[in-house]
Amino acid sequence: MPTYQAHSLVTYFDCEVSGVLDPNDPDEEISETKWINQRELTEYITSEDIRLPLYTYLTEQHKGYYMFEEMKW
Repeated sequence: MPTYQAHSLVTYFDCEVSGVLDPNDPDEEISETKWINQRELTEYITSEDIRLPLYTYLTEQHKGYYMFEEMKW
């Protein structure tokens, strides 16, 4: 695949879930969905540039947002 012809959107949620995981994906664009405990973040997100701001977001009382500039094309 040529450089810059692909895109991705990674979304994280801090939530409690009950029931069955059944995402609505009419265009079949979801490649993986998995609920994990916050303590398992390092097993799934190896990039500190993404993981550390996410961990900060999940643990702070005041929620903030960020843009990882190197992922913006």
